[in-house]
Amino acid sequence: MVYDTVHGWMVYEGDPMIKLSDLSYPYYLWQLRNNPQGITFGDHIYEEDLRGMFGYAPILQTTAPTGDVVAEIAPVIGDDGKGHQEYFQTWSSRPYNAEELAALLAQAQEQAHSSAQGVFTNDLVAGVPYVWDNAGTSTTNKIPFKVEQRANLLILRQLATDRIAKADTTTFRIHTAESTWLTLAPADLLTFVDAVFATYAGYLDTYWDYLTRVGQTTLYTSVPNVPSTFTTPLAA
Repeated sequence: MVYDTVHGWMVYEGDPMIKLSDLSYPYYLWQLRNNPQGITFGDHIYEEDLRGMFGYAPILQTTAPTGDVVAEIAPVIGDDGKGHQEYFQTWSSRPYNAEELAALLAQAQEQAHSSAQGVFTNDLVAGVPYVWDNAGTSTTNKIPFKVEQRANLLILRQLATDRIAKADTTTFRIHTAESTWLTLAPADLLTFVDAVFATYAGYLDTYWDYLTRVGQTTLYTSVPNVPSTFTTPLAA
């Protein structure tokens, strides 16, 4: 909206207006083009014509205030600084109430839980590391550790226990995340399974630590950020 010293405010297509007969708003120039009087105008109209021909007045736009809940309310009349009384865009602003804060907290906690679950799943898909002695060389392989793989390892552990009891030295083959194989004797398989589950327990402890912190948060803005991985303990 531009001010003209002769004609007053010049109202353009995107400028809001108020209907003077019932103070309803907002209206825009496109709504006045199909007027019964057959009046035509270009991309703007002067305020004096807007009031005299159509019965509308411009609404001078203002900057919205800061606040948790900001809403536009009915325009009020005030001095435009040029000696005229005009309608001004008006706002209400308030902090969140207790119910809104509770809802925001619940939403933030739910989002944190969902995101954390995704991170934890990615950690398990990437695999739990297992360090072993490969002909005198320390070698690390990762073992996929989602639900199905964990169940399979527990079954293999029971089979290894049975083979040991029968003095059966038949080896086991374990598929790694690197698409290689680990060949393990029954006793070595017990050590292997216990080791990767111990590492998994550490991941799980970190994951649960994070969920506990989320659950103990009392303000939505204080919900802790989801870590990029749960393979290392959280900072204190």
